[in-house]
Amino acid sequence: MLTAVSAMLTVTMAFSQNYKAPKIDASGKVTDESGMVVASVSKDGTIKDAKGNTLGKIEKGSLNDKMGVKMGQVMENGSFKDGSGTIIYTVSAPDAKGMCSIMDQSGNVVGTVDKAQLKYGGCVMHCLKNGMDMKH
Repeated sequence: MLTAVSAMLTVTMAFSQNYKAPKIDASGKVTDESGMVVASVSKDGTIKDAKGNTLGKIEKGSLNDKMGVKMGQVMENGSFKDGSGTIIYTVSAPDAKGMCSIMDQSGNVVGTVDKAQLKYGGCVMHCLKNGMDMKH
């Protein structure tokens, strides 16, 4: 019985270590858990879906939807605050490979972002997790 429990824990731990969360690379390309490109972030802060449709834009510290409505505040360290000022996502310091973890309010890693795109980490994750259809 103990061997069976040990084997189940080993499989569970191996699965969780192989989980691929959404990722933002150095060029601004956003891929989902399966590696499919779902969006991009340009140098000027414009967020587009995989077909090139504008979803929103980061301007003067705010994430605005495509209609210009403010969705929240973008912090320089990549953290994201919603419209009521609650921090929704935080971003870690870069690891040895230059990747930063994007964490939810509970501290769970929900994505990664290259340090070159650090300031967009939390807001892109907000878009992915809150119904902005990136795949159109």
